[in-house]
Amino acid sequence: MAYATDEQIRKICNFTTNEISDLTEQIAAADKWLLSRITTKHELEAIDGIIDGSNTEFRVQEWPIADDDLDATVDKDDVEVFYATYSDPNQFIVYGAAQTVTSVVANDGIINVETAPTSTTAECGVFANFRTWNVYEVDYDKFKLIASFAAAGFAQQKIMGAAPNYHIIEKNIRKNVAGGFYFNIAESMVSDIVKPAAGVVKHF
Repeated sequence: MAYATDEQIRKICNFTTNEISDLTEQIAAADKWLLSRITTKHELEAIDGIIDGSNTEFRVQEWPIADDDLDATVDKDDVEVFYATYSDPNQFIVYGAAQTVTSVVANDGIINVETAPTSTTAECGVFANFRTWNVYEVDYDKFKLIASFAAAGFAQQKIMGAAPNYHIIEKNIRKNVAGGFYFNIAESMVSDIVKPAAGVVKHF
């Protein structure tokens, strides 16, 4: 899935298919950039919950859980859960295959799994990959607009020759680029919705 769309991008910048026919690369780059700005990636973080062979409900330490697959909803496809054990004979921590997630309660940070872990199958604990939001408000329409502006910026760079594949675009088309800095607009828009990073407090 993707936030940026070909239709929205061409409405923003009016680039024709003669100028740039395929926006797939720009859409992927814009979505990756936006996701890195509006979310924080958590990888193999320990999550809370009783490990007793019957409990299937666990909770991440930070929430709400965010949309990772760009489908404008948060569900079981946006998280991965692993049961960690020790290898033999080296006693390395290994995470094995991802477990089946049945549901997610994003605003409460809860992940439900199909198979309850035991003290044997998860002797080192339960871990998850997921994202959390960095924004004041989750507004998918705004995310899609910002991503489309960013993609338009990447398309503009390519047409102007400031990106790879400059020579495959005809010279007369390269010159036919309207004014405006679409990526700068995207940067400004995302700055308005992203929470500032917490400052470091030093005690002397």
